[in-house]
Amino acid sequence: MKERGISALDHAARFFHIKPGLTALRNNINEGIQADEKAISRIEAVSAEYHEAGRHLKNIGRALMGKEAVQEAKAPGKLAKTVQAPFRAERACFLAARNSLDKAVASLERLERAAERQPSILKTMQEHKTANPPKKEKTAPAAAHDGR
Repeated sequence: MKERGISALDHAARFFHIKPGLTALRNNINEGIQADEKAISRIEAVSAEYHEAGRHLKNIGRALMGKEAVQEAKAPGKLAKTVQAPFRAERACFLAARNSLDKAVASLERLERAAERQPSILKTMQEHKTANPPKKEKTAPAAAHDGR
């Protein structure tokens, strides 16, 4: 009974095109992850340039006052982290969803392999039918029907 269930489940999954749908969804999630990473890197670049510009302005003032220039720019500040937070949260959700999809696709692949090992039910039924043809014996009609 278990063999037929595995085969039936595999056929249902193939009929509803579950694996291609999950694969397409995984591709869309990967695109979302890439978009989030691109946005995060742009925010980091803008923050770095902003702090570099601030350092240059500060050094102009220090040069006018006769002081030595500051060499280090500030690290990305609270504003950059605040702007990045939604992108980081979305990326984390996408990564979790992608991991779940990877597990689901792996389960479907295991199901396909298990179903391939099982013999086809239709083939088994046809072999049984040819090996044991049904016996057709005609019985005489009942006597109660002859009297009419």
